[in-house]
Amino acid sequence: MFGRCLIGVVFLFSAWGKRPGAGRFRQFSDSLAAMRVLPTRFVRPVATVVVGAETAVVLLLLPQPLRPLAVAGFALAIVLLLGFAVSIGLVLRRGVQASCRCFGGSGAAPFRRHHIVRNLVLVTAAGAGLVAALAEPAITWEAVALGGGPAVVLALLTTRLDDVVELFAPAPPVPVRRR
Repeated sequence: MFGRCLIGVVFLFSAWGKRPGAGRFRQFSDSLAAMRVLPTRFVRPVATVVVGAETAVVLLLLPQPLRPLAVAGFALAIVLLLGFAVSIGLVLRRGVQASCRCFGGSGAAPFRRHHIVRNLVLVTAAGAGLVAALAEPAITWEAVALGGGPAVVLALLTTRLDDVVELFAPAPPVPVRRR
């Protein structure tokens, strides 16, 4: 249940932040183009598929008694997260200046290694969730309450990772004015 809530909430914020309207989908498409990992003609279709797949992950991981749906949700999440990590790695390796619009928004931070680490940690959580979903007993409300609360808190921190990293990053030196 912890894995369902963690991965589900992360993907909910991700899909919601890129939804059409208010220019968010366009910002995401533009950031995807700026990464220079796809030919221009594929940017918008891939952006559409990504948002649709992220939405599917959320729906598949909703607490419900059908294990095959949760298994499919975790598997799709793993594929997406690995694709994101590889794409970010290519961007960093090529030295391309692109911003993370992972969760939408206009003030996106430039890609850094912590974006890859975040995705790989989420792959690990989704993998553990997949294994648990294969052997998961019936869902109880107690499991939802006990696993869901901490998972939602962790998911919210994950979606604000750039803010957390900036908060704990050393402050740049203050320039000294000479007279």
